[in-house]
Amino acid sequence: MSDKQARQDKARAALSGIDAIMEPNMDKQLTEFLTNGGTPFQAVTMLSEKYVGLAQMCNIASEWCEEFEIDYELEMKKLVRDRIMDRFNPTAVDAEFMNSDNAPAWLEGMIHEPFWRNMIYELSEKHKKCLLLNFAIQRISDAGYQSEMSSVATASTYVNVFTGVIVGTLEKLKDLDDVTLSDQIPDLLKLTCQNEYTYLFTQILIRQLMKEPGGFAFKRISKELEEAVNEKFNRPQLVNTLRFFLEETPTQIAGPLTAILLGKSASPGDVISLYRAYTGPTPPSVEHLRDSDLLEILLSAVLVPNNEGANTMRPDLKEKYLWLIAYATGVKTDLDGQVSIA
Repeated sequence: MSDKQARQDKARAALSGIDAIMEPNMDKQLTEFLTNGGTPFQAVTMLSEKYVGLAQMCNIASEWCEEFEIDYELEMKKLVRDRIMDRFNPTAVDAEFMNSDNAPAWLEGMIHEPFWRNMIYELSEKHKKCLLLNFAIQRISDAGYQSEMSSVATASTYVNVFTGVIVGTLEKLKDLDDVTLSDQIPDLLKLTCQNEYTYLFTQILIRQLMKEPGGFAFKRISKELEEAVNEKFNRPQLVNTLRFFLEETPTQIAGPLTAILLGKSASPGDVISLYRAYTGPTPPSVEHLRDSDLLEILLSAVLVPNNEGANTMRPDLKEKYLWLIAYATGVKTDLDGQVSIA
């Protein structure tokens, strides 16, 4: 095939596209076709046969929307978004992205529009390994929109993005009431539990925030996160191991605490071990006992009757259960580490 024929075929393909006459460079394509052997009749035939009038249809639809007070721009955005969601091909998109020296010109405009940012979030949930979408998430974070990314799982892909999002999320959560906080936990779980590392990172950050003035609220957030992880992934051993690691739980009480929390019951042997540790000359931090699940298990052991309607616990043993409960709820640790009655 000659070069002239090849150029004519290329121009012919351009003239044969739907609504080709509306394309901005059609005059150049028409000239290319005619100067390389094509006839005016052929050109007119191709352009007229492929004319559909999509642009004119859109104009008419816009006029109708104005008549019925419908937001035409929003409806068109929704239509485009639905098409993109259905037809998005991450492999093809990444191939073009990797072969380009710069990010797509249209991306910068999209990340500053809430509608298109939400579309990117949705796409990133469906195509977590797409390089262009991960890059877009990074750019959205750099542009200062971390506060709206708490429910975006791919926000954990980059450390700096994840850090900005999780810090902003925790800052908002600490002042919420019980009901509202419970509603927000699923988004926090989605963000922080992509893997063990993001969960550990979050719990480390929460531990640091607990030490700040007014940081007590973060203790409840940490507990809510632990319970949500256990409910979703059923990994109580991991949760307890990480908690003991972060709290630097002494080995003398780590075993009994683990047995009680994982077994959901307080055996006399475990309770006696804890009692001896806390009545010894150098008792561990009282914070290790201040766990709502632990206290509930101890209270149930003391107060809830057995299947026969009685509680047969020996008085001397019951005293040790009650002592641990009272100790956990009634003492405080001074700045120099001394324990005193609250």
